[in-house]
Amino acid sequence: MNRILVILYCLKTVALAGLSNKIYWTIEDLPFIYGRNVTFFCNTSAVGLQKTTWIKQSDVILHQSLSFYSDKYTGKEVNDGSSLTIKNISESDLNTTYTCLSDVYSYEAVVMINSSNFICLPQSIDITWNISGRNIIVQLNIERFFPVPKCRTMFNDDILNTNQQELNYLQGEFFHGNINITSKSAADLCGGNLTVVCMFGGSYNDAIETKILQDCNASHEEVQSLNFKEADTKTNSHQDKYEVTESQYLQI
Repeated sequence: MNRILVILYCLKTVALAGLSNKIYWTIEDLPFIYGRNVTFFCNTSAVGLQKTTWIKQSDVILHQSLSFYSDKYTGKEVNDGSSLTIKNISESDLNTTYTCLSDVYSYEAVVMINSSNFICLPQSIDITWNISGRNIIVQLNIERFFPVPKCRTMFNDDILNTNQQELNYLQGEFFHGNINITSKSAADLCGGNLTVVCMFGGSYNDAIETKILQDCNASHEEVQSLNFKEADTKTNSHQDKYEVTESQYLQI
């Protein structure tokens, strides 16, 4: 093992002497989401069928698809390069250098997070609804998220005209704070569903919560049954992704 590490160190030293333009790695399937798997791909097609080694900072984590930390990293060699998959990506995996080595060539880059390549869905949400006539005010108290989302209220399948105000602060890599959403419906809010949908990073939509509206002519028994269904919806709403296209947002 020590011999392998010494050889790899020597290869890296040679590569850093100016031979780093032949290969490169990229992140697949952007944006990647905190807590899920993310895959890097090192393209080595310019140097032929060479085996690849992956290094995190100065630590060898993958060598020719052999993982030294199998509970965290996996990889695969293909004709034009090598993949590295990081399982359940966390803070310790961010803002650090990753290097792929092939023959005497290397490429090193830092995984820097920004609003276009990284998403952390809210870890905790406390939501308050205030509905008066056709006016809707939703207050979101959210913990640990990134980036600041653009939120909308939907009445059934229609996106309502919405104004958003936020008061957030950055702690480490993540935001915490409050988002207030005010909306107005063109139709009476009788029956159907109200859903808060937030867009993270311009492409990923997440249903924060759905509120089931009672029929304006509902009986007392029907209202009680509806309240029970709403409580069940609150329990499960954040587990599902709500499909809303970016073009729908742009119609606002």
